[in-house]
Amino acid sequence: METRRFDALTALLPALLWVAVPDLRAQTDKADGEEDSQPIDLSAFYGKVSGTEGDSWFTHPDWKIVPKGLQNFDGILFDLSGTLLLKSQNMPQLKEAVRNVPVKRKCRYIHLLHGFGYSDEDGTTIATMEIHYANGEKRAIPIICGVHVRNWWKEKTEKISDVSDPNSRVAWSGQGEYPPPDRASVRLFRSTFVNPLLNAPIDHIDFVSQNSKAIPCIVSLSVGDKKPVVGPKATKAEER
Repeated sequence: METRRFDALTALLPALLWVAVPDLRAQTDKADGEEDSQPIDLSAFYGKVSGTEGDSWFTHPDWKIVPKGLQNFDGILFDLSGTLLLKSQNMPQLKEAVRNVPVKRKCRYIHLLHGFGYSDEDGTTIATMEIHYANGEKRAIPIICGVHVRNWWKEKTEKISDVSDPNSRVAWSGQGEYPPPDRASVRLFRSTFVNPLLNAPIDHIDFVSQNSKAIPCIVSLSVGDKKPVVGPKATKAEER
C-alpha cells in the first residue's frame, strides 16, 4: 500500500511543481515566444528614395498577382510592400548598393525574400549582403545565382528550377495574365542564413551589387530566432 501511495505522489510531482512555481511556467512560455520573425521596414529604401527604381517595377503588370503587405511564407513573416533593384550589366543606371538598412537587434536567422531579373550563369555572385554589428565587426554573405535564387520569371524552357542551397527554396509562385501563361510564371525565393555572430546585435545591413548580368531584386528582409517550417511544396497562388 505504501509503495502504491509513493508511486502516485511521484507521478503527480511534475504537475504540482508546475502549479506551485508560476515563475518557472512564465519563463518557459517566454522562451517559446522568443522564437519570432520580425520583418525589417524597407520603406525608406524603396524606389526613388534609394535610386533603385523599385517602385515602378513593383507596379509592373507581372507583379499584379504577387501578394502584398504582411505575408507568411514557410512560417516566416515578410513585408511585401516594394522592391530594391540593384545595378547590373543589363541595367547600369540602377544604384550599386542600398546601405544602412537598420536592424538593431540580435537574431539567429536572417531571412531574405528575393529574385532577380534577366539571368546569369549558375555560381555567379549577383550581390553581397554585408552585415554590420554593433561591436564594429562585419561579415559578408554572397547571394549566388543557382545556389540561393533564380530568375523570378520561371520560363517554360527553363531546364533547372531548383537551387542548391538547402536553406533556400521557392516560397511563392503564381500565374497571372502577365507574363503570358504559355511563356512563364512568376516566383519568389526565400533564403535563410544563420547569423555568423549570434551574440552580437546587428546594427545594419548593406546590399551591394556585384554587377553581374542579373538584376538583384530584394523584396523583403526578416530577422529573428524562428527557423522556417518547410512543407513538401512551396506556397502557390494562381489567378484564373
